[in-house]
Amino acid sequence: MQQENILPIGSSYDLSALASDLRRIGRHKPLVATIDRAFSTNSAFQDLKQARDALVLLKRVTSTDDWKQPFSTDEAGTLAGSLFDTAIILYARATETKPVGRQPWFGTGKLDADQRVLHSSVMWIRNKELAHFGSGRPIDGTPMIEEAIALFNHGTKIGVAYRASRSRNRGQFAKDFSILVGTVTDLAETASKQRLEDAHRELGLAVAADPSLIKKIRTFPLSSRLSFTDPLLAASPENADGFRAYGETTINKIILKSV
Repeated sequence: MQQENILPIGSSYDLSALASDLRRIGRHKPLVATIDRAFSTNSAFQDLKQARDALVLLKRVTSTDDWKQPFSTDEAGTLAGSLFDTAIILYARATETKPVGRQPWFGTGKLDADQRVLHSSVMWIRNKELAHFGSGRPIDGTPMIEEAIALFNHGTKIGVAYRASRSRNRGQFAKDFSILVGTVTDLAETASKQRLEDAHRELGLAVAADPSLIKKIRTFPLSSRLSFTDPLLAASPENADGFRAYGETTINKIILKSV
């Protein structure tokens, strides 16, 4: 059956929504499973690409002091820390954090011994220092967080104060982490392409066995927000007291000839 019989020129359909409906009615289980795997792997791949981009930008903004000029010391630290934290959280979400709505795809067996140690350190930071308050295990020789209530005597003043040292990122750790993220992103890219090909093949088998599936597919048009345009980062026209929403449309695709 030719692809154009299912997809009129200019049309696109939501196979994830189709899978949800087929799961509900208990039909085409192999197709549902294959679509779910394709969704989960590609979604994780997107997280990893964004983690990689955050680390690239972190290197760019911390490789020179010039970038700090428009910002106060606290603001510069917040910006650098936000990029570091974003990379940690997205990497963890893609690889180890128990997913909601998508299946796990990654195992640390894909990494060498040194990478597994680094992966463990990344997860420690995510679990103990970002998502929850932690004790600040040393990273690159010193803790990310040290704080205490201190008694001080400055000669003219004796008092009690709260003191804190909070590192927003670590140079060597960030460098090593960026290499790890690159490795895992490459693994995810390979897996995501394979899962898309698997979904395409299984869809062909399902349609061949049940031609009525074509009609059902056409009841799930793709959201206009997911349209097949070039990846785009755009600001929304809304402005809530200076806050504007930014979003992007990203496409991971394989070229299909027939179904």
